Amino acid sequence: MPRSCGSVQNYFRQVDFYPDLRRNQAVLEGMTIASARQGRRDQAQLPAEIPVVVHILYRTDADNLTDEQVASQIDVLNEDYAATNEDVKNVPPIFVDRIGNPGLRFVLATADPSGSPTTGITRRKVTVASFAVNDRMKAEATGGADAWDTTRYLNIWVCRIEGDVLGYAQFPGGPPAPDGVVIFRRVIPVVGVPEGSVVASAKRRPGLPTRSTKIGGTFLMSSLVPAKSSFSTSTWEATCSSERLSVSAR
Repeated sequence: MPRSCGSVQNYFRQVDFYPDLRRNQAVLEGMTIASARQGRRDQAQLPAEIPVVVHILYRTDADNLTDEQVASQIDVLNEDYAATNEDVKNVPPIFVDRIGNPGLRFVLATADPSGSPTTGITRRKVTVASFAVNDRMKAEATGGADAWDTTRYLNIWVCRIEGDVLGYAQFPGGPPAPDGVVIFRRVIPVVGVPEGSVVASAKRRPGLPTRSTKIGGTFLMSSLVPAKSSFSTSTWEATCSSERLSVSAR
C-alpha cells in the first residue's frame, strides 16, 4: 500500500510564504559542515536531553492516546537514536559505517512554558475529521493545538491527516511558530508496547514511516527514503514520481 511523507510538500509550501527559508537553511548547513570538519564534540555534555510535548488531537475516544502509548513511543525513539534497537543489525552493509549515536535523549516535558508541572502531553477534542499538510493542527485558532515555545520544546502533534500522508516534519530555517513533527494517529500502536512502535524499523512495524525519521528531519538529517514508498513485510521497494527533488532536511 502506497505511503506518503508530507515533509517535502510542506517544505515547498513554506518556501512560497517564508522567503527566508532557503537562506536560513544554507546558513545552517554551512555551520553543520564546518562543525563536522572540526570534529569537535564535548562528550561530557552528552546525552543532551530534549523536552518533548505531545499534542493529541482526537475526534473520537479511539484516537485519544493513553499516556502509556505515548511513553512507549518515546522509549523506542531513544532506542533508535542510541542505536540500541534490536533490529539495528538489519542495516544494509553499505550504511553500517554510518551507524552512530548523536548524543540525544528525548524526555517528556515535566514543566510547561509557565513552569507548572506537566506530563508532557496535551489533549484536545476536535471537530474536524482530518487535517491537511498545512499546519492548521498547530494552532488552536485553526482547530488544532498551539505549540509550546519551539526554542525550548520539541512539539509533536498526533492527529488524523488527509490522504495517504502518515506524517511530516518542518525542515530547518522555517518559521519558528509551527516548528515540529506531525504524526498520523493510525500509525500509533493500539497498545503501548515498544515492539509494535511506529518508531521501530519497517520490519518491526511493516509499511509505516518511522517517527525517528520524521524527527530526524528536524536535526539536519536528510531522508534516504523517497516521499512515496511501498513496503512489504520483509523487504521494501520504493516508488518515486518523475519529479526529482533536491532538498536538504534538518
